[in-house]
Amino acid sequence: MCLVCRTHRDFTIRYKVEIEIDGILLKRTWYDRMFRILLAEDDPDVLLLFEEVLVGAGYQVDTATTCREAGQLLVLREYDLLVSDGRLPDGSGIMLADIAKARRIPALIVTGYRGWLHERHPQLDINAYKVLSKPVTPRVLLGAITKTMAASVSDGAKP
Repeated sequence: MCLVCRTHRDFTIRYKVEIEIDGILLKRTWYDRMFRILLAEDDPDVLLLFEEVLVGAGYQVDTATTCREAGQLLVLREYDLLVSDGRLPDGSGIMLADIAKARRIPALIVTGYRGWLHERHPQLDINAYKVLSKPVTPRVLLGAITKTMAASVSDGAKP
């Protein structure tokens, strides 16, 4: 669970992040910056909804609507997490997750096409990443983000 103490669009004053899974507090840390998430989603309504949920939860969010855009952002900026649609116009979220993994950035795939991804891209290992099935509620999305980031901390990846 992220507990933002005080934030403003242009700056962040220290905030506390507590990562808790199944009632067990795994980590409590004070950060001088907000976590930055790259959100890759081609459906404008889903993109807007997810962005509002993430910003409302205290995350900084950059958005992309294609694999190409997201890939460029992954190379240009530092991210704490990639949240990607499974099926984008010019590729798959798994392809993006592989790029993120090479940069030690954890990834979460949110898709309504899990079977299609496996059939279309059998060479890509969808089971290497946390996958949520659409439709997904804001609570489930935020819970999956917390768990994905907690797993990355225990694996030695970011944040």
